[in-house]
Amino acid sequence: VDTASDGRNGLYLGQEYPLDAAVVDLGLPDLSGIEVIRQWR
Repeated sequence: VDTASDGRNGLYLGQEYPLDAAVVDLGLPDLSGIEVIRQWR
């Protein structure tokens, strides 16, 4: 289990470590959860 305190950290984690599933807060600071998911794809 990994956690991120903001959108930029979450984006980094998703790009560096393959994820099978993610629970993402849509109201993250820096980048919204929607933008993080878009960039993961």
